[in-house]
Amino acid sequence: DCYCAAGAALGANGKAFQSFKFRKSGLRYELAICIATGWIVWIFGPLPAGDWPDIEIFRLCLKHMLEENERVEADDGYIGEDP
Repeated sequence: DCYCAAGAALGANGKAFQSFKFRKSGLRYELAICIATGWIVWIFGPLPAGDWPDIEIFRLCLKHMLEENERVEADDGYIGEDP
């Protein structure tokens, strides 16, 4: 996870953009990087940080783009998520 500041552009009081983790307004992006090459192979976003936890972003898009038997390496927030 990383923080993308968005306070001035979005309004400091925008609840949809309020990141619980960073306690500031921000945006979320989903990135996928190839383990073998280090190339960025997927970018999705921006989404309001307060409305979109990581797992929901994954379920919305990337999960449906995976081919049969294709997997992702992710943090513990994704445990039990099986495409």
